[in-house]
Amino acid sequence: MPTPQKSSIEIEDAFECACTLLGKELNRKPSPLYNVHLLQVPGRVCVPRILWSQLTSDGRMCKNCQQKFTRSLSWTAPVSGIFEPDDLKLEPDVPEYAELNLRMRGYDFVTLEAYAKYVHGLADALGLDTDAYAVHARCFDVRTFKPRSTVIDNKYDIKIYERTVSLENVPSTRLPILLEMMRVQAPEGVFVTVKEPDAEEEENRYIPDKAMEDLRAQLKAIEDAREERRKK
Repeated sequence: MPTPQKSSIEIEDAFECACTLLGKELNRKPSPLYNVHLLQVPGRVCVPRILWSQLTSDGRMCKNCQQKFTRSLSWTAPVSGIFEPDDLKLEPDVPEYAELNLRMRGYDFVTLEAYAKYVHGLADALGLDTDAYAVHARCFDVRTFKPRSTVIDNKYDIKIYERTVSLENVPSTRLPILLEMMRVQAPEGVFVTVKEPDAEEEENRYIPDKAMEDLRAQLKAIEDAREERRKK
């Protein structure tokens, strides 16, 4: 009696044939032989990932299975669709302020610096995007006169210091909490202004270079003199 020939695909008790594996549901428990994984990435096609070297080694997959498996990997997004999460939202649930500046001014440098540091730390504790910077002090000359005369009675040199904390993407539910805590902890002599940034505040951040301004003035004077000579 002739001995039956062995099939080219040897199936062990612990493994399954590739034909049976590809025909079943993809969300089943991964096989220890073929190591099936599901790829579910936003914006990508959801396809199975099977190690090709494990399938084709030692003749474990027949020619028919290899063709079916190759076609399954060639699916494109127009055919299979694109995976998008159901809870994907482009806009936040709570309205937000795009950008705000907390402008603090005062006459006492130490008091203002401590308060600005407290406000900056408070905004960080609330989970806000913050950026703090200092603005150069402004000097004012204040004079008082004697009654009914032009004689100077007193002269004062006053400096106003300024600190700004910039906030971005501020939720409308957290801003009242921040402002209320700032109002309670505000020291005497410190003025607080909450407003949107403008071009004037951005320009005041930079200290002008006196030497550069003098050179530009001299250059402008030379150019004006040349123009006058050309007209003559």
